Amino acid sequence: GVLGTVADILEPEPRYEAPLEAVLGQRLQYLIVESGREGCDAVTFLKQESLGRGSFVPRAVHGTGNGNHAVEDGKPRPLTNYVKVREEFNPIADFLIGGVGVVENWEEALHWLENENGFNTLVTLEGDVFERSGVITGGSRDQGLSLLERKREIRELEGKVREKGDRCHVLVEEEQRQQQEIGERESQLEGRIKEIQDRDLELIHRERDLEHLGKDLSQLREVVEVLQFEKKQLDEEEQELEKEREQISARLESGELAKREGEELAQ
Repeated sequence: GVLGTVADILEPEPRYEAPLEAVLGQRLQYLIVESGREGCDAVTFLKQESLGRGSFVPRAVHGTGNGNHAVEDGKPRPLTNYVKVREEFNPIADFLIGGVGVVENWEEALHWLENENGFNTLVTLEGDVFERSGVITGGSRDQGLSLLERKREIRELEGKVREKGDRCHVLVEEEQRQQQEIGERESQLEGRIKEIQDRDLELIHRERDLEHLGKDLSQLREVVEVLQFEKKQLDEEEQELEKEREQISARLESGELAKREGEELAQ
């Protein structure tokens, strides 16, 4: 099956989007397939259905772009140094841009093409392309975003969406944690309220018990007062009886004395 387009597997640094798009042009929209056989099947399908034409590049494309270039100060730099490629598609990237170097401007491009047998193609940062054959392609760029710029914006937006999604997930988890904590706090609060209600009920019972005890105590005090009064009366009666006993004893003693005296006189 189709694995995607060339533009899908290449991610240049923003500064090198224009050079890459200028070099590849329509090849950015080549469709990547597993093998040449599947590319042939796709071409056959387009013919049968009258769906136009398409270009297909196998994942393990044959040939090389001569991408082994040393990086030296002041010399053209390999465009591949500034393009991130999905690892399994490195052969395609090497085939398409392995022989492309980057220079600052067209003066440098002409100088190195005339004086060094290195890169087959040189491209400026503005997107002017110089081939060793002498063909030069350049001019003004189309208005609006290029294909690679649009893909970069899409990647950035997808990144922001993922970031927002992750943040949303974190917030949802935090909300769930807080809801759980609130539930636990509410449960604890309900327990405390029930405990307070139980204590209030116990306090009411104790107040009633105290009220009953107060009444009992009041009654006991009345009984004590009565008993104290009766004791006082008994004490007074006892004192009177003691006096009477003493008087009787005194009388008895006086009678005994008189009797003895009478007996003595009679003798």
